[in-house]
Order: sequence, then structure tokens, then C-alpha cells
Amino acid sequence: MHFQPADQIHDNLTNLIKTNHGDRLCRTNYGANLKSLSFDLAFIGDFEQAAVENIRAAVEKVMPIVEVSSVSVETSSHEKDGPLPPGLAKILILVTYNVPRLKIIEKKLQAVIYAGG
Repeated sequence: MHFQPADQIHDNLTNLIKTNHGDRLCRTNYGANLKSLSFDLAFIGDFEQAAVENIRAAVEKVMPIVEVSSVSVETSSHEKDGPLPPGLAKILILVTYNVPRLKIIEKKLQAVIYAGG
């Protein structure tokens, strides 16, 4: 639970980005639906473009008060503590956003998802 609007927006945005369609009961189209994109990371350029489009569309639909400035996607097959299991990749999504009504400018958010092949 958060008592500051900025913290609540940050948490809600993180949940929106990490949620896939069908994860929420009675809200089947909620989320950025990145898991469906992560099945084939052979074309990371296509993944990055689709991820940016999905994130922007989800934010515009669910959280119109938030303006997404930039989205970047990085992939890795190694964790800090060692390599990931074969066929698993770590996807780091960095989102910079603004909430002009609350004077939140260039706030950064990091979301991590894992993709298997």
C-alpha cells in the first residue's frame, strides 16, 4: 500500500507492464502482454519495436495520465551470479515516463521478464 500518489502510479505502471493478457480475472485485455512477444527472441529488433508499441498502447488505454518518454529493451543470457539455464533469456525493460499533473518528470522504471524458448 502506498500513501503517495507518485509511488502508487509507479507501482501501477510496473504492474501494467509486467501483466499479460488473461492474467487478470474479468480484465482479459489488461497489461502490455510482453510474454507473448518473448517466445521467439531470434529477432530482438522486432521484439523491441513490438514491446514499445504494446507498452505505449497499454499505458494510453489504462493510465492516460502517464506520458511515456522512452522505452529501451536489453537482453541477456547471463545473470550476475552465473549463466541462466539453456533456452532462458533475461529481458530488461527500462521505461522513462512523466506525469505532468503531479510534476513528475523523467522518472525511470525497470521491469524484468524472463523468456524461454
